[in-house]
Amino acid sequence: MSARRRPALFAPGQETVLDMFVEALRTRGWHVAETALTLDNSAVDVDLIVLRAGAGGAPDGETAAALIQARARGAALLIEAAFDDHPAWAAALGVAVVPLAQDDAALWRWWRPGRLVEEMVRNTPADTVETVVIGLNWTLVIAENGAGLAQTPVKSAPGCRPLSGGGLSGRRLDYLAAWAHAHNPLARAVGVAAINAGLNHVALAGDDEDGLAPIGWGGPGPTVVVGRFPGLDAKLPGALVLEQAPGPGDMPAEAAPQVVPACGELMITASTLVSAGLETLLALNESDAPVTLVGPGTPLSPRLFAHGIDRLAGFVVEDPTGAARTVAEAGGAKHLRAHGRVVTLRRTAASQTSREKLFGGA
Repeated sequence: MSARRRPALFAPGQETVLDMFVEALRTRGWHVAETALTLDNSAVDVDLIVLRAGAGGAPDGETAAALIQARARGAALLIEAAFDDHPAWAAALGVAVVPLAQDDAALWRWWRPGRLVEEMVRNTPADTVETVVIGLNWTLVIAENGAGLAQTPVKSAPGCRPLSGGGLSGRRLDYLAAWAHAHNPLARAVGVAAINAGLNHVALAGDDEDGLAPIGWGGPGPTVVVGRFPGLDAKLPGALVLEQAPGPGDMPAEAAPQVVPACGELMITASTLVSAGLETLLALNESDAPVTLVGPGTPLSPRLFAHGIDRLAGFVVEDPTGAARTVAEAGGAKHLRAHGRVVTLRRTAASQTSREKLFGGA
């Protein structure tokens, strides 16, 4: 089920915007139920309930109880009702209700927090896993139609412990992808690599743009880079670098709430998917600065553009056997290059509603 959030109120008059939002969620794998001002099934197993209340006022006691129970089960509530009915809805549901502006940007801002990883999991195919290799630096999942990488967490990472031992080969890829939600960082690495095995196919088209090159637009604030990449000082002189293990000139990762909100451009290592810090960093981007997710563990999916990411700079494995050997022998990112190619995807008008509409950025 989806992450809990406060119910939202969307005023009538923009039905087309709401209809397009609902359809977009369905195409992304989310389960949406639409109903009028009644709900007699308190066990609706969906991610979102869209209640078309209109001018009908607040719900009766039975409907309110059903909605409260559905929300307790994880369903988000989006109510199409007049803003004048806001106090009555808040009283009926026993929780503050968020009034939304009548545009798709407001809808996506309300919906997207906490959804990024789950959306990737839901769209992972049920392919058969052939091999899983967990090396010192990288974790590799090879499936019948592709291979994916994720950075292996350090053994001292909180919660990191051995996996159950064997039995990963032959499982379904979507089963392993769900491990991206695990508490154990090592299991999360397997999950992210499985997601990438389902996305980063050999036939995937894209540019070979350096993901650490300036994106070409942004605000006046400093460039913030999460992760100390090789050669970074030459590529982005003056950038503020956040690191889990800061070296000379770096800032500790804990400084993110102080530097990210006012940044002019934000570049984030894909290892934050394994450390479970990516969505927190995206939420800190209060200036709507352009965001790049970069590294061999980047999921190359335009779906991520709806989650506040503007550029995806990842890696497509073209020689799974060679990549497996490199991973098993503790090779680094530069050694993997012989077994694949860099692929970069940018947000475009064709792939997603423009950034200006979604996020109000420059």
